[in-house]
Amino acid sequence: RRAPSLPAATPAGEMARLEVSVDAMAPNGDVHTFDSTVQVGPDPSAEGARAPLSADHALLQGTQLRRAAWVYGLAIYTGNETKVGCNKAVPPFKYPAAERFINRVSVFIFVFQLALAASFGAAGVAWQRVAGAGAPYLAYGPESGEGVRAFAVVFPLRFLLLMSLMIPISLAVTLDILRWTYARWLSTDESMRDPDTGQPAVANSTAAPEDLGQILYVFSDKTGTLTENVMRFRKASVAGALLGDGEEEDGPPDAAAVDFWRCVALCSSAVPVPADSAAPVPADGPAPEWVYSSPSPDEEALCAAGAER
Repeated sequence: RRAPSLPAATPAGEMARLEVSVDAMAPNGDVHTFDSTVQVGPDPSAEGARAPLSADHALLQGTQLRRAAWVYGLAIYTGNETKVGCNKAVPPFKYPAAERFINRVSVFIFVFQLALAASFGAAGVAWQRVAGAGAPYLAYGPESGEGVRAFAVVFPLRFLLLMSLMIPISLAVTLDILRWTYARWLSTDESMRDPDTGQPAVANSTAAPEDLGQILYVFSDKTGTLTENVMRFRKASVAGALLGDGEEEDGPPDAAAVDFWRCVALCSSAVPVPADSAAPVPADGPAPEWVYSSPSPDEEALCAAGAER
């Protein structure tokens, strides 16, 4: 990110009295586009009073400022009109694999139950016509006041009620209780507590234990979720030999190692900055402590490892 050309040329003491206006585009969710214009001064027709703005001049919500102690900024979008706010959406509900399987089985059982109720109901109506009407104690005859159509509805409903236990009502309640119990066990498991901060594991979803128990393989890159954004140089292959943070018996030649670290230093976007960015660099006296800063934590780790050698 970089500052616009017009305000950046203004001395820091005059920033508080600077009259700036921005002709910004309508709020949208495209984080790669910010086609706007900045105007310095009240007269837009003055020479050099206007300058274009792009995504390189914008700091998105939640951006971490690096390589600078402070900046002058102007809030263009706030609330739900920010880029992040425009991209907010209701997350879809994620069903665990076990629940999806249970739902499919329940639908199959229910359809099978309807088929059985219809078959048994048709058999009951046929039996009522042949033999049921001759049994007065069943009241299936004409004296009951019910026609054949009424029995065609009553018989299937009776069989459907008798077979309603094929899908237990307590199944969903039992599964929810088990999920809640598993989630509480995760929160109280001492072996899953962070040794540095003492923070226990937190199960934000009761469906997490079910899905975790079915994981067989994990494919991932060096994401910050796994590495905590802490990158350290371990080993590298230089001239067919291992160059690492330890002592290798057969390391690369000194010239090859120097060329390797030179390439790392030159072929990267890392720049040296004072460790305390807020403190000014003294003209004389003790030199400040320098660290490498780069958009990529990999480059920072490689350059820091080269500086230690």
